[in-house]
Amino acid sequence: QSTRHNHFTLDPPVGEQIKRAVHNFSSLIPTCEEHGVVLAVENHMDYRLAELGQIIEAVDSKWIRINLDTANTIAVIEDPLEGARKTARFAVNAHLKDMRIQPATESGEPRVFWAPLGQGDVPIAEILALLQEEAPNPRELPVCLEVAPPPDHDPDLWMQSSVNWLRKNCGIYFDKG
Repeated sequence: QSTRHNHFTLDPPVGEQIKRAVHNFSSLIPTCEEHGVVLAVENHMDYRLAELGQIIEAVDSKWIRINLDTANTIAVIEDPLEGARKTARFAVNAHLKDMRIQPATESGEPRVFWAPLGQGDVPIAEILALLQEEAPNPRELPVCLEVAPPPDHDPDLWMQSSVNWLRKNCGIYFDKG
């Protein structure tokens, strides 16, 4: 039996997993409050943002929020923008990541590939706009760029391409002036 639980685990069912997470996170809130630490739970290719939103709502504390990863939703078959719509109001951090989805291949199986920002299928600009509208403190929202090129690709080129795309298409969200 696997000890790893996620959106696709049947034992226990996701509903029970959410109840347990609510209980466990709730038990940490007094310590977080005492030390001034906000827990930022990431959708880390295990649960849907919608499920994490249920946990945050049930714990009902400013000491637990979300680190919203723009592409990890794909691994649990959740639309990135829809997941962000359900949880942007809880976001205190964001990981910007893009992935290209190839719906059909010669084998008949879909494939997902990392991509430089703006070259994949994740609606990053729309998610950033949503975060600006709904995140608790959008002007101070820390953002981490994540790129992971295949070994035969230049990581500096991927990063520069991502930064250039971000400046051109989303620079307004990073103007601290």
